[in-house]
Amino acid sequence: MNFFRIRLLPCLSALALCGCMAQAPQSNTAPSNLPPDPGDAGKTTLQGIDTDGDGLRDDVQRHIYTDYADAPTQKVLVKLAKSYQDMLSSNASKTLASSAAQKMNDAVDCIFAADSNKIVDRVEEIEGQVINTGSRATAYAQTNALLSGEAFSAAKSTSNNCGD
Repeated sequence: MNFFRIRLLPCLSALALCGCMAQAPQSNTAPSNLPPDPGDAGKTTLQGIDTDGDGLRDDVQRHIYTDYADAPTQKVLVKLAKSYQDMLSSNASKTLASSAAQKMNDAVDCIFAADSNKIVDRVEEIEGQVINTGSRATAYAQTNALLSGEAFSAAKSTSNNCGD
C-alpha cells in the first residue's frame, strides 16, 4: 500500500501547488435513501456490501454523502472510491491492474479539477475508507506490485469526463 502512495503523493503534492480553483456554493445533496450502515458485516469480504447495487460499498457511500454537502465533490469522490475498489479486485493480471490504475489517475485528475487545494487530503481519506481491512490492504498491495515500474498519463480532466 505504501508503494503506490509514495509514487502517487509527490505528483499530487506538485499538482496541489499549481493554484486555486473557485469553490462551488455548498448545497446539501445527500440522498434521502442512503443504504444502512453495514457495520462490521461490511468488512467480512473484499467486496463489502453494496445493497443498492450502485457499484460503491455502502459504508463508503454513506461516508461521502454524509461528510460532503456539495454534489460536485460527492461526484468526484465516488469516482475515486470506485477506482480504489477496482484496484482491490484487479490483482489477477497486469492488464487488469493497469486499467484500474488508469481509472484511479483519471479520478485523481477530476479531484484536482474540482478542488486542487485539498487533493492530497481527499485522496488519502478515500483510500483509508476503501482500504480499511487487512485483506483489502493485501489485495491493494498485490495490485500495486503488478504495476511496479509502470507509468500512467495524467491528462487534465474536464467536467465532461468527471461525471461518471
